[in-house]
Amino acid sequence: MKLPGDGELRDTEIARAVVNALDWNASVPRGHVKVVVAHGWVNLEGTVRFHYERVAAEYAVRGLIGVKGVTNLISVKPPQTSPKDIKHKIEQAFERAADLDAEMISVEAKDGKVILRGTVDSWAERERAELAAWAAPGVSHVENEILVASNQDIVMSL
Repeated sequence: MKLPGDGELRDTEIARAVVNALDWNASVPRGHVKVVVAHGWVNLEGTVRFHYERVAAEYAVRGLIGVKGVTNLISVKPPQTSPKDIKHKIEQAFERAADLDAEMISVEAKDGKVILRGTVDSWAERERAELAAWAAPGVSHVENEILVASNQDIVMSL
């Protein structure tokens, strides 16, 4: 027995639902994201000012009925901020985070691109450092080269 609504949604119906979801999400700026749907696969394109807007657009649509997958091609073009200011804001964020050892992480910033280097104690700490970098004004790309120290590297002597 086939129930109503059991069939696959057409791409036009999925596209309409995606556009509505984006319009209703306060974290996604209106008119900045273009939607293309093919065979249930959603492509998001456009330009936003902040990384969280890019992420919010993807999260707003990935769970919609009929969506088989999402390709997020949205680029981040932040407001102009000097590399010195970007670096300073990230370093301040590291110092405020009690679980990040700010002295073990170096920050390099140029033209909105940030490179993080150093060593941390856990994957969670590495991820928090990256999120802190993305949160700084003027950041368009984060390259996380932070290494996670392995417990096996620690040698204890009695």
